[in-house]
Amino acid sequence: TFISDMFAQSFGAAREKGNDASIKANLANMRAQGAIYWDSKSGSYSGFCLSKEVIAVSDALQKNSGTKLVCKDKVTDFAAGAKLSSDYWCVDSTGFSNTVKTLPIGTSCPVSSTPAY
Repeated sequence: TFISDMFAQSFGAAREKGNDASIKANLANMRAQGAIYWDSKSGSYSGFCLSKEVIAVSDALQKNSGTKLVCKDKVTDFAAGAKLSSDYWCVDSTGFSNTVKTLPIGTSCPVSSTPAY
């Protein structure tokens, strides 16, 4: 029926917004964890993507929104991203946190960002 179809569409849109907000919050937390990791490893991000904190974020993203975390690290920097309902969200060690058109393939977020709303 018309009303049940409208309810289903509305509910689906709300779920997508909730999932996107969860992904952004989890990745924002990763940036903070990266700073703590850097300090605890005497100025190195090497191994950060394999840390228990990042694994916990990855598990939460998979469980809550069905999306996979992409994380890359090296001594001097890291980047992490995940699929949103449209586009991707990326954070990196420079403080970048925004939507991008592709997931990171290196240790910085892709430069082709779109405005965050």
